[in-house]
Amino acid sequence: MNKRGTVLLEQIIFWVLNIVFFVLLMAFVWRASTGVVVIEEIYAKQIALAVDMMKPGTEANISLSELYDIAKKNKFEGYVVLPEPDKNLITVRAADSEGYSHHYFSNLKNLQFNLDKENKNLIIKAPND
Repeated sequence: MNKRGTVLLEQIIFWVLNIVFFVLLMAFVWRASTGVVVIEEIYAKQIALAVDMMKPGTEANISLSELYDIAKKNKFEGYVVLPEPDKNLITVRAADSEGYSHHYFSNLKNLQFNLDKENKNLIIKAPND
């Protein structure tokens, strides 16, 4: 190739990379502007904090009505809260994405997470050991 063909190829690559970058940037801005990211983070941290504060024999009831409303608005049909007690991890999702995961530090065994979709509540029980 001559010098002119090389410059043209470099410019095409430059513009393609710029377009890809701006498309990814706009996708991130759109997702962040819908508030889903912030709401998922807030609920994941709130649930993890509730679990960390629990003592054996207690029960926590957390309202998820706002989270369910956002999931419905985003036409998300999956589980909005995915607890993983074996990993001490709570994952909250309100859209078709990986959601937000947060670790909790409680060493309580046999935690029970019951998701009540009708009343839009999460009931966490810490049985007596």
